[in-house]
Parts: sequence; structure tokens; C-alpha cells
Amino acid sequence: MKKGWKIVFTIFLIVVVIGIVGVGVGMLTGAEFTRIYSVLDDQYHIDMWLNYFAEVAAAVQAA
Repeated sequence: MKKGWKIVFTIFLIVVVIGIVGVGVGMLTGAEFTRIYSVLDDQYHIDMWLNYFAEVAAAVQAA
């Protein structure tokens, strides 16, 4: 089982490194975070989910 977790952790690290490199290259080429955020929000409705989780957290704290 240790070998399986080692493989999963290695794959996770590779994905994180690729993501960091992608963000770095994007910043070097003049990326705008507002544009990236708006595209992701259109695709995945980030604002809706953030508002939903905030409301759920407030309801749980109020109870």
C-alpha cells in the first residue's frame, strides 16, 4: 500500500509543478488574473459556489 500512495503523491507533485510552470509562463507572457477569473467563472460558476458555501457556513454558525 505504501507504494501506491507513493505513486499517487508523485503524480500529485507532477501536476502541481506543471500548474506552477503554467502560471509562471502565463505571468511572463502578460496574463491578467481578472480575465482568467472571468473565463473560469463563466465555465464553473465560481462566484455562485463561493456565495453558496458562505451562506451554508453562516447557517451552520447561526444554528
